[in-house]
This record gives sequence, C-alpha cells and structure tokens, in this order.
Amino acid sequence: MGNRLSAQTNHPIYDFVTDNTCEYYGMQRIEDPAICQHAASQLVGTDSIQEAYTFYDRDTWTNTGRPNGCSYHKFGNIEQWHHEHEETCDVNGFAGCLCVVPPKYGFVSDESCEFYGMERIEDPSVCQEAASQLVGTHGIEKGYTFYDRDTWTNSGRPNGCSYHKFGNIEQWHHNHEETCDVNGFAGCLCIVPRFSFVADKSCEHYGMERIEDPEVCQEAASQIKGTNGVEEGYNFYDRDTWTNTGRPNGCSYHKFGNVEQWHHEYEEDCDVNGFAGCICKVTSPSADNGIKAPMRATPRWIDVSFSDVHPFQTNADVTLSQDSDGELVVDGELQVRGCGSGSSSSFGIIVDDFYYPKERWTKIRYTIEFVSGASSCYSLFGDTHYGDFADGADFGLTTLSVIDNELTVGSFGGEKKLCNNEKSNFLHLINGVGNKGFLRVEQSRDTSVQRAGISSGFSCTSVGQIVRYKDIQVMYWR
Repeated sequence: MGNRLSAQTNHPIYDFVTDNTCEYYGMQRIEDPAICQHAASQLVGTDSIQEAYTFYDRDTWTNTGRPNGCSYHKFGNIEQWHHEHEETCDVNGFAGCLCVVPPKYGFVSDESCEFYGMERIEDPSVCQEAASQLVGTHGIEKGYTFYDRDTWTNSGRPNGCSYHKFGNIEQWHHNHEETCDVNGFAGCLCIVPRFSFVADKSCEHYGMERIEDPEVCQEAASQIKGTNGVEEGYNFYDRDTWTNTGRPNGCSYHKFGNVEQWHHEYEEDCDVNGFAGCICKVTSPSADNGIKAPMRATPRWIDVSFSDVHPFQTNADVTLSQDSDGELVVDGELQVRGCGSGSSSSFGIIVDDFYYPKERWTKIRYTIEFVSGASSCYSLFGDTHYGDFADGADFGLTTLSVIDNELTVGSFGGEKKLCNNEKSNFLHLINGVGNKGFLRVEQSRDTSVQRAGISSGFSCTSVGQIVRYKDIQVMYWR
C-alpha cells in the first residue's frame, strides 16, 4: 500500500526565485493559473513585482524560451506557462518565478498522522513549534495552552502531538496506538515529509508527484534511506537511455539496492517486474480552503526554530526553550571560572541550512543578552580565542553590524575579543552580576564553512553566569 495524502496541511506560502528553478531551491513550481494569481497577489510589491501587474494564462504557448510555471517579467506581466520544456526562471530576461514553499506541518482530524502519509511528532519542542505555525487554522485557538504529558501511561489519548477543543496542545508519550479523535480530541499535529515511498500503483495514485529530475531523486533517496527497505548503501543510476517498457516511472528503488531515475514515456506501476516501489514528492495543498498570508519574499529574514539548530558546549549547560511567542531561546550557563591555565567555558549553536536544501544561508541576525553573572574575558561574534574551543574551530561568521545596543553598563565598540579589568568592560565583575542588557547584531557568513552558527567563549568567569541567544533569523541572499 502507498500513503494517503488527503489530510489538510497548513496553507501555502509563496516565494520568488530569480534564477535556476523552483525545484532547485527546494520549492515547487506553480502549474495552476488560479494559484499563480494568488501567489502574485501575496508577493506584489516585493522583488520588484509591480502593483499594477497584468496576468496572462499562456495556455497556447508550446515553444521554448519561457520559464516553467508561474513567472514575472520586468514589463509588469505575471504569466502562467504550460509548455513541456525545462527552462530556467531567468531565461530571455525574465525576472524570475513565483513558487510554492512546501508546508512543514499538517493537521489530521481522525485516524493518525501515518495514515495520511505524515509523521507523528514525538518531541515536545517540535510540538510547540508546529502549534505556533498552525495556530488560527483547523480550530486551533490563538490562546492555546501547551502541556507535555510525560507521565501519562494509559490509553484513551492520541499519539504524538494533539489538540483538544478545550484549547490544549498536548504532547503524549504513551505506547498505545490510538486515533487522533479518540475521546473527543480535535486531532493531531503532524510533520509533512518532502518525500515518501509507494510500493505499488503510482505516485499520482496516492496523491503525490513522480520525480523526474535525477538530482531530486538522489536527494529524496538520501532522506528516506533506512526506511521502506531502502538500503543505506544503495547505488544510484540515471537511466536516461532506457526507452522500453517494464520499468517504473520516475524515481524507483529495486531490492538489489538500486535507486534509479527513469525517463521513458510509458505508464507503468511502481512494482512492475519485481521493483520494490517508487520514491515520490509530497505535493503542496491547493489554495481552495483559505489562505495564510506568506512571509515577505526574498530577500527576507527567516526565523530559526528548535529543529534547525544543534547546540554545542564545553564546561557549560545549554538549554533550548521557547518564549511566549513560540520563538527559540538558547541559554548557556557557564560552569567553570577558567582564569589562567584552568579550563574555561564556551557554548553555541550550529544553524542548519534548513530552508533551501541546496543553498547555504548567507547572513544571520540574533540578540545576545547577558542575563546574569560576569566574565573578565570574552570571545563573541565568531572569535574563538577564549573558551576552550577545538583547535581550528571556525563557525563561519565574519562581518559584525550592531543593530541595537541596549547594554546597561560599560561600553561596547565592536570588539569580538576582550580581556581586561576596566569598568568600560561591560561584562566585568566590576559592573555587578545582574542583567547587563543586550546587543542585537547582524553578521555575514563565509559560505565555504559548511557548519556555521553562533559561538561564545568566556574566561575569568563567575560560575553560574547565564548568556542568552534569542530572536534568531537567517537570510539566503547573494
């Protein structure tokens, strides 16, 4: 059996790309003129899309030389194309394409997340993130209350992350298999996968899309390996010369350990001639049941959440939490003094390239708050001199621009590294151990550094000092 994908997911948001294709940036092209017009209405005024644009449905164009899907031209035209040629979004001077950003979370009102081809949520922090994104849809009240039900062991409650009409978002950890509407619960919040697997029929039969790009086929295989019988050590083949019948359509897996991309024009089932099945692309919902306003089109700042970061620490305790708006908060509690030759403290987070799978974020904004305690010496904003970092540690942050300086003691002149006993040193004990205010900064990333993020190192520290990162955002922009 394949997966059923008829449950409601969170409504689509749109974005704009100026080159390559929507798929290249991990999004989906728009093939419906109604959705094209809706995307334009949401992105108007951004990316040079004029307020007075004109829409054309180019349903008779069959030649090359035009983008795929929904495009914008600097002459002021939004155009929906239906031709079958693969073209880039900037072909012949076009400004770019309007794309659908795949949803991250969905909601089901019965059965289970797995029944609808999604994944249950088992992490309370992810449950809270999903609720913050779905609030205002599917009956989820804006003033909901979150509970982590980690002591419940009985039956009678949904699996994973649930919503109840009493206004509760609840994370369950019991081992009983229950439906999402058990005992009057409204439903479950689920993770929407980008790719899925079907063992018979076709991707389209199960409400998904076949994969026709060998690069996307490889990306999909890398995400689902270890599931559905797909071996970790599979081999990939792009079968671009096969023109006969007897092979699945799109991206397939064979029990011999082969992931294969097929380009033939015959309609075949995914289990033809003993194939294990097809790897499919999960489709975005249509815009027919209410629309959620998108974020600003690129260039724009994208919020960083729980699932996008990986904390690290030396002689520090790192805690991830959420503020009242559901935004990520990272607290580092320093555990050693670290003066002279003694060990010192450091912590930070690696921020994934989570939004565009084939691109690295290029800028980061964050607030660093000095909640309590004091240190004579510090390394901030990418410097690693203090703090017992690994030899050669490089977290990829380069330039430093201070957006807001709300320090309440001492002074700050842009120093990434400082160690002295002066009162001007805002972090020194001479300025007390209370809250010293915060700095909000923007930094560029060296994109040659694969794993980049925020780091902080300290020495000559009052044990128990707390330093906080919050309001973290990244941008993808050249």
